[in-house]
Amino acid sequence: MSASPLQKWFPWVLSPVICNGPMIGAACPALAAEVTKAGGIGFISSVFDVDKDSAQLSRLDADLTASRQLLGSGAGPGGALRLGIGFITGHGSIGLFAETALPIIAKHRPAA
Repeated sequence: MSASPLQKWFPWVLSPVICNGPMIGAACPALAAEVTKAGGIGFISSVFDVDKDSAQLSRLDADLTASRQLLGSGAGPGGALRLGIGFITGHGSIGLFAETALPIIAKHRPAA
């Protein structure tokens, strides 16, 4: 696949496109920010528990805040945070996604 469609969606991305996986326990704001700064698409750790009192959602909110600080003022299209997040949808709490996770996504506006 040509990099040009990706470069329309993610204009900071260089070819060849490099991404880090949203590995639980390994991907963090510092890693995601460095991948993004190097011209790739950085991802912070995936979330699978989206329950109302989920420690993972609290961590997601904190990680997105830290990522924005690490990336500085260089926002993506429409002010989006120039990195990605991932969700594993097999957990029993996924029915709460719109109520619990979506407000965090809307607040931080990750690009992917």
